[in-house]
Amino acid sequence: KLHLSRISILQTTAKDTPLFNKNNTLTFLASRSDGLGERLRAILNAIYFSENLSCSYRIVWPLRGGMDTNEFHHITTAEELFCQSYINEFFIEEKNLASKKVYDLDKKGPISLATLSNLSETGIDYFKVQQSTPNKYIKNKLENKSDFRKSFSEIRFSKKINDVIDYVNSLP
Repeated sequence: KLHLSRISILQTTAKDTPLFNKNNTLTFLASRSDGLGERLRAILNAIYFSENLSCSYRIVWPLRGGMDTNEFHHITTAEELFCQSYINEFFIEEKNLASKKVYDLDKKGPISLATLSNLSETGIDYFKVQQSTPNKYIKNKLENKSDFRKSFSEIRFSKKINDVIDYVNSLP
């Protein structure tokens, strides 16, 4: 079951068909401020949509005061979880999003890719989606060029995290 965590769409050009204005690019933005699992789901969803719509994605990794120090809900820095080249390529700072226009797809219901294209040309910077299945946000059926296993393999974790993943994968 696919759940979307807060993913935003920053303007686009998709696939071989020029669905979007040539001057725009569609970028999905994974942005969650809660626990690690929800943040990773957001990243997986952003990668999934970007691969299936031939777009790009970016990630915001905010640290929050009390939640970051709670022993049952600790959020570590992106630098501890991901390799620096991945952070440099895909992460953006939350403060850089403050002046952007956001269209909340979670509150508006599903839209078609054509509507998404039209909205992207009106100056909206981000199309925000949260936890749900893809058809809650986009009416069009995606081609499924990618699945979550492939999406997970696209994430470049730190050496420490990769060592843990390798160890778990080696277990019988």
